Amino acid sequence: WDTVHPDLDPVQGGKLRPGSPRGLRKRAQVQAFYGMVSSILDAQRQKSIKEVTIIDAGCGAGNLAIALAGLLQNIHNNN
Repeated sequence: WDTVHPDLDPVQGGKLRPGSPRGLRKRAQVQAFYGMVSSILDAQRQKSIKEVTIIDAGCGAGNLAIALAGLLQNIHNNN
């Protein structure tokens, strides 16, 4: 999280109170989803699938989807 823009970190940005326990739980959720989605994207890349669409069909404040999109954008730009 030290290398991520503060607006993408649920503990620092978003609509959560900075440093709140909820922010820490949301950060853990983002990390779990990031690990899962990264594994899927790596498997797709090995199959030479160049484009994958990820849809957030939730109804929340975006603290998961925005952070995940930012983290995945960093990976996409580095490959």
